[in-house]
Amino acid sequence: MGIHYADVNLVALPETLDFATAASLGCRFVTSFRAVVDQGKTAAGQWVAVHGCGGVGLSAVMIANAVGANVVAIDISEEALTLARQLGATATVNAAKVASVVEAVTEITREALTYPWMR
Repeated sequence: MGIHYADVNLVALPETLDFATAASLGCRFVTSFRAVVDQGKTAAGQWVAVHGCGGVGLSAVMIANAVGANVVAIDISEEALTLARQLGATATVNAAKVASVVEAVTEITREALTYPWMR
């Protein structure tokens, strides 16, 4: 018995990638890809706010960045936000250090739209 749709559902792994890492990437990246690209229809130049910079959130940062979007990463951990910047976030907001995340994100995007060279 064959595997249905194996041509689109199976991927050859490089020898340097172990099965546990590949499994976690598949789940995190597929979930994020579906949210950012399939459902969100994110396109180059748009702004995306990613709330939470764990495995799925950081995958969303990378995917949104890859399609050319500007990403505002939001978390309460400076370590997570530093990693988000390294992975392509345009800006970050530490939710534990601002009165309103919505206002912080609005200000970041307003400044970037007013001063396009900030991107």
